[in-house]
Amino acid sequence: MPDLFFTTESNAADGWSPAPWPEGLVSFEVYESLDAATVMTYSRWTTDGAAFLRELTGAEPAAYHLYRHGTDGREPGCVVAVEAEFDGPDPDRLRRWIDTVFDAMAAEDPHPGGISGRFHTSLDGTRMLNLAGWTGAEAHEEALTLRSPAWQRVYDFPGMTSGGFRRYAPSGRAPTSTDDRDLPPDLPLVILERTVPGWGR
Repeated sequence: MPDLFFTTESNAADGWSPAPWPEGLVSFEVYESLDAATVMTYSRWTTDGAAFLRELTGAEPAAYHLYRHGTDGREPGCVVAVEAEFDGPDPDRLRRWIDTVFDAMAAEDPHPGGISGRFHTSLDGTRMLNLAGWTGAEAHEEALTLRSPAWQRVYDFPGMTSGGFRRYAPSGRAPTSTDDRDLPPDLPLVILERTVPGWGR
């Protein structure tokens, strides 16, 4: 099996030239950090994709389920990976936190630069990841200065121990032969972030 991780990254700018895909891989997306130092891949699997990527790359991927998502249909110029970590495993708490975020968004007019969000819960029940689409990094920076009472409830949510974000530019998406509508709603997703020498330079 060729090194899928580096094959797909190197072919991203060329329209995803054909490469053998491992069994169970449904879709594959690549995001380059705005400082061009790291690459994040986002993949969907019907098999244990985390185990495959761990063996392939030697890195430790993170596995999630997609819980809630939304988009206004525009293509993002910047994708912000927002993480929140909690003080113990509790999948229901992660979902409640995400619901609190959606309540905050519904309580006020949305920022015009916000495009989409994909909210995930980690399989171990300790972390949340949102891939948020924005028109650009400037719009996201501006939104960070706005803090209403509804958003304060998100920041003060019980049990949340840390949070942060990283900004990326979409670099490519591999076509899939499977219609996403035919896939189970709890299909695991695997996130892998790595420093790749020479990538983006």
